[in-house]
Amino acid sequence: MQPNYNSRSSPMVNVVALILVSGFLIMSCNAICNEYQPRRLRSGEKPTGCMDEDIMRELNSAWSTEDCMQCKCLPDGSINCCTKVNKPVLADPECEAILNKTTCDYIVKRKDNSNKPCLLRGVM
Repeated sequence: MQPNYNSRSSPMVNVVALILVSGFLIMSCNAICNEYQPRRLRSGEKPTGCMDEDIMRELNSAWSTEDCMQCKCLPDGSINCCTKVNKPVLADPECEAILNKTTCDYIVKRKDNSNKPCLLRGVM
């Protein structure tokens, strides 16, 4: 007797697909963010921008940093910066994750340059 194949997929396939999609969404939305407080203002003074090291940024402006952070100058003069790429968490101490600052992605490789695969625990 042959199995009955119809257009519906099995419940197990749907569960596996849901787990994979959920994991991908959680990993891709898991940015690390920092907020930097504005410089002190005198009483009644309103911020005119955000001081980013030695650069005065316009209010409500956005920019990318050399280390792959996406930053925004908020209306209160504070700066919010979030990672553009998640860092791999390595399970193998013989592996390393190297940030490519041009493409803003990580290259995972063995420290001894062998072709053995590197195991990942996840991303942060």
